[in-house]
Amino acid sequence: IDYPYACATGNCATCISKLEAGEVSLLPRADAALGEAQRQAGLTLACRARPLGDVTISWVARTSG
Repeated sequence: IDYPYACATGNCATCISKLEAGEVSLLPRADAALGEAQRQAGLTLACRARPLGDVTISWVARTSG
């Protein structure tokens, strides 16, 4: 699957995604890229998430400003 990413370590936040359905196991990641409020809203870093079964995710385009 062609999916937007840049660093693959959780630092750049290019791959911020909304976990719509399913569960993932999160690998260590940079908290600066994904804050607590974002995690509470169901967002994850696709490069640091490993599916535990079938999942549905949607990419969240970052906007400047």
